[in-house]
Amino acid sequence: MNEQLPPIYFYVPEKHMPQNLPDDPELFGEWQGTQGTRNLGIHDLPIQAYLHLKKKNFPCELVATFPEEGIVLAHRFWFHDHKKPNKKLLMVCIRGDRPRHPYAQLHIVQNPTQATPKQLGTLWESYYIPHWRQSGLIKRESARGDRFENIAYFGYDVNLIPEMKSPAWTQSLQELGLNWHLVAHPSKWNDYSYVDVVIALRCVGKDKDFSWKPGSKLYQAWATGVPAILGYESAFRCERKSEYDYLEATSIEELLSALKRLRDNPELRKKIQENGFIRAKETEPTILANQWRDFLTEIAVPAYQRWCNSSEISRQTFLKRRYLETKINSVQKKMGWLAVPEIDKLSIT
Repeated sequence: MNEQLPPIYFYVPEKHMPQNLPDDPELFGEWQGTQGTRNLGIHDLPIQAYLHLKKKNFPCELVATFPEEGIVLAHRFWFHDHKKPNKKLLMVCIRGDRPRHPYAQLHIVQNPTQATPKQLGTLWESYYIPHWRQSGLIKRESARGDRFENIAYFGYDVNLIPEMKSPAWTQSLQELGLNWHLVAHPSKWNDYSYVDVVIALRCVGKDKDFSWKPGSKLYQAWATGVPAILGYESAFRCERKSEYDYLEATSIEELLSALKRLRDNPELRKKIQENGFIRAKETEPTILANQWRDFLTEIAVPAYQRWCNSSEISRQTFLKRRYLETKINSVQKKMGWLAVPEIDKLSIT
């Protein structure tokens, strides 16, 4: 380990430790496709971060035994509620779709609206880092030119909204001269070569902003040169800078209208594609790897040093305050005062 940095670990329990990981993070998607759906989202954030940091020769380790000293990063699923940091341990919880950990000193979140930096005086410091794009992405074939035929939904079929499972949906697409592609298997989520527009709606309406979900579907559309029609979600709306970033739909009627608009306007599709390639530079893996590195060196390391140098009374006070706030939140949830994310076991970005 670098003498200027404390030990930095990515933790996965031994029985869930991924095997035969590639050295090249660009091969992560190919490896992931061999794993089925088990632990797919749980491995996605931390393991890709580890692989990218190792590629940059940043000193960190992937471990199967929970360390007793240093900075430990793990997905919320592997940080059990009862786990508390000792005086030489900083816990960095990678939340994903899940609630905050009661005792982790820091959190990494995948939606900008979840960020609560230290200056806001909150008990749980949370820092936003964009979600990784699907690795090994295959761009839309340039030979398709102005063709507009194939609509794709990338995700598990159980997460497809009911309105898009009905015969009426298929018939409406046929009337527009469009082909429907439900891409349900993770091994095929990287291939946009044949896609002319991608759709991502978790629901219709504006009742939910899905503040725990990332904007990765948008990042992938940008990177592959495919226009996107997306739902009303905070992650997408936070990223939006112009009308060419994506089209938004909050109903099937708006969705069909957006499809017709794209079909009938090749110039609009061209502008969206050109804009997307520009915006895609913001979420290049090397850029995100730098953000992870900067988080560790500029946020986590100083926090670790403060924790180690604080008094025992200060540390115990910190943990007690966390315990009390957790209990208060639990009561609020039971009383219906606090919104609780509806987490799907098969949820994937």
